[in-house]
Amino acid sequence: MDYTLRTGLRLAVLQSTSVCNLNCTYCYVPGRRQHGRMSERVLRAAASYLFAREEKDRSVDRCVEFLWHAGEPLAAGMAFYTRAFAIIASLAPPGVSVRHVMQTNGTLVNTAWYEFFREYGVRIGVSIDGPADLHDSNRRTWGDQVSHGRVMRGYRLLREYGFNPSALCVLTKESLMQADQIYDFFVEEGFTSIAFNVDEKEGANATSSLSQEDVVSVQQKYAAFMRRLWHRWRADDGRLNIREFDHILACIRNLQTDPSFFREPDEVVPFGIITISRDGGISTFAPELASTTSKEYGDFVLGNVLTDTPDDVEKGQAFQRLTGEVLAGRDLCRQTCQYYPLCGGGFQSNRIAEHRSLRATETQTCKLHRQTLIDVIVDELIRETNAIRVVPEVTEAEDSCLGPNSC
Repeated sequence: MDYTLRTGLRLAVLQSTSVCNLNCTYCYVPGRRQHGRMSERVLRAAASYLFAREEKDRSVDRCVEFLWHAGEPLAAGMAFYTRAFAIIASLAPPGVSVRHVMQTNGTLVNTAWYEFFREYGVRIGVSIDGPADLHDSNRRTWGDQVSHGRVMRGYRLLREYGFNPSALCVLTKESLMQADQIYDFFVEEGFTSIAFNVDEKEGANATSSLSQEDVVSVQQKYAAFMRRLWHRWRADDGRLNIREFDHILACIRNLQTDPSFFREPDEVVPFGIITISRDGGISTFAPELASTTSKEYGDFVLGNVLTDTPDDVEKGQAFQRLTGEVLAGRDLCRQTCQYYPLCGGGFQSNRIAEHRSLRATETQTCKLHRQTLIDVIVDELIRETNAIRVVPEVTEAEDSCLGPNSC
């Protein structure tokens, strides 16, 4: 069966722990008060499984990115990662290098963690929603205390010691009214890279602040937010790397040189993203699916690293069915949506959350983060003098992000 135009592991998401010291209103991860870590037995099996998968697809020497996420990774403790990194390094096959990334809420960062990050070359992403009023309205502790001050202390400590964390900001109904405040915050605090996610229904998060209004109204507010952000960004000569702008501009540049180009997000590539949960469960296509259940599809777990090999999973009925559904949904997008070349039909967990089917097409996230965003960027490029000439190149560093829909 021809699953896709390309194969190969792009991102390995490992859940060291599901526990989190914050109770963010829009988090999709269940079990955030269930203490416990991935066992060494599961960790060894997970690394062996991922490298076996990598060897199966690999044709050249390359780097595999391990993203520690789906909970607050620092809550697992430094001793866990010291052992985990050593195990992973010992199992990596020749020609495969490893890069570790942690998406953290920043509240647990201290000098000892800084030393650890520096020793192991860990890349850091900090989840922060901008100014304190916006951040603290959604990212609070289990005791309903604010967290912005603690996040900023951790972030500033990292900056003081030479780290340059990227930011992950979730856009809520309230955020869309404060484009200037959000832009000014990230620039003034010295961030150089930011990715925006939208508050969306998926996984354990059954509601969204953006669902409180009709779709047209939300699209208008999102368009106004992104247009203002674009004007500020262009006026600053792109000093802040904004993932959403960089990715769409890269696709436009590709279309200029190849009219047959279409985007192929990792979320439509079988095993492009592999998520290993704390108990060893294996899932693919989207990290959010690892914590999602569905009457139609079950729990999206395709196997377990303790009992299954890559071939077992690939030949399994669950994977075969899931892949067929994902590709059928992508084909429907290609047939019905004019935005397909710049989108590629991702957002699998949103299809489940909103429509209970992977064969669904439009979701709120794609209407905003693809359709409306593309309209804004294309419209602004047309308005600019010599627009085509100024579409910038996107470097490898700028094009990277810490996971597709991380919170």
